Amino acid sequence: MHMDVQQLEEADTDAESNRDGSNGHKCDNKVQNPGESTSSQNATAPSSSATMQIHPDCKVHANEADAISLMYQHRELPKRFDLVDLDPYGTAAPFLDAAVQAVTDGGLLCVTCTDLAVLAGHNYPEKCFSLYGGVSIKAEYSHEVALRLVLHAISMAAGRYVRFVEPMLSLSIDFYLRVFVRVWSRPETVKQNASKTGLVYTCSKCSNYHIQHMGKCTATENAKTGLTMYKFGSASGPPTDTRCAECGGTFHVGGPMWLGPLHNAMFCDELLSTLDSGRHPVHTEARIRGMVSTARDELDDALFYFHPAKVAGLFHCASPAFAPVVHALLNAGYKVSRSHCIPGSVKTNASRGQVYDLYRTWIRTNPVNPERLKDGSAAKGLLAHVRDDGSPATLHCDFDLETEHPDTQAIITGTRSENKAVRYQMNPQANWGPGTAAKGHRKRTHRSLAPEETARRTEAWRKQREAPQEGYEQPPAPSTEP
Repeated sequence: MHMDVQQLEEADTDAESNRDGSNGHKCDNKVQNPGESTSSQNATAPSSSATMQIHPDCKVHANEADAISLMYQHRELPKRFDLVDLDPYGTAAPFLDAAVQAVTDGGLLCVTCTDLAVLAGHNYPEKCFSLYGGVSIKAEYSHEVALRLVLHAISMAAGRYVRFVEPMLSLSIDFYLRVFVRVWSRPETVKQNASKTGLVYTCSKCSNYHIQHMGKCTATENAKTGLTMYKFGSASGPPTDTRCAECGGTFHVGGPMWLGPLHNAMFCDELLSTLDSGRHPVHTEARIRGMVSTARDELDDALFYFHPAKVAGLFHCASPAFAPVVHALLNAGYKVSRSHCIPGSVKTNASRGQVYDLYRTWIRTNPVNPERLKDGSAAKGLLAHVRDDGSPATLHCDFDLETEHPDTQAIITGTRSENKAVRYQMNPQANWGPGTAAKGHRKRTHRSLAPEETARRTEAWRKQREAPQEGYEQPPAPSTEP
């Protein structure tokens, strides 16, 4: 398993000149390539690793060693890295404990996980719990759940050492996850982790969910000093009944997972400004700009997204267009944004039940075929909220799907649409995706042997054929006389 570690260190130029005897020129980039590890100049690499210095005046050292061992050797403050990038094959869980200790205060930790079958699937809940300390969820928003499970694992690893993480950017890309977090050493902030972590009760039929926080944090301002004081306590629960109030289905428990924000708006703006400057041109600029812009506009106080077509499938009704769904929520006073995870998805601070009320309003003018409603189905339970005359029995909010809201177009196209960004990348070819997992060893019959091993086995086989067998009389050798 490989890991990339990059470190950017700032050092005094005069001190470097006096120590190295150089003319003040320095290179303060430390980069570790895949399969290698990086060590600082004031830290000697272990004898079992191969170390190469690129230039006497450069502080870049390439080390071929175990990445976990190297990070544990850099836990001390002077040796910590400013940036650690974990990019393993599969899960990054084994590297998290060492990584959160090897990052300096305020440093950046980048984590990639490619095991989405575990994180976003529902067939391996025990595997997901053993790796990330939480259980995945079977729902349309499973990719956002995967991001929150990874952030929870990083947060728990950092909390053991009185450190907390601040998510900068969390992306679900193709068939892998990529998160960027800053690691801080602030004991007073670590106490807030319980209030930012919780369980998610998800309905097995309609994907309605309820949140159970693990702790409670109350902020109050001191009238004399003006400082914000925090009071911590236990959270109350359970948040729901044993049956779903929308369709009557049973609840499955997911998590614990991270419930805080996924992105930092200032960090995203800095990334976009760097792209606008053109100082570092990249081939995938259009895709980076589109994904970061979409993540920048996501609601940070809303959990999970929904797909209008999939929700319509729950009701067995015709799906409304994307624009009416957006301006109906805006007209009702809710916040709305897109989600970078899935094309056509919507994030809102409206509850799942209120989203279902929107579709019940839609069904008034677009009725459902009664023959499609089967006993015990989600649609049957969801439409039980509707009276025989078509009016909703327990409508939380009456939605206006006809009047267009002035902010609808900005949400659909994005606030930075003038840059012509690609919000959702198309697959480069048909059936594109991750390949077959690499095999550690091939079968013995197909393994090629070294020439020396081939000669040794041939000689042993010849001797075995020439040796006399037990109970068998060796025939006399043929005479060579004429």
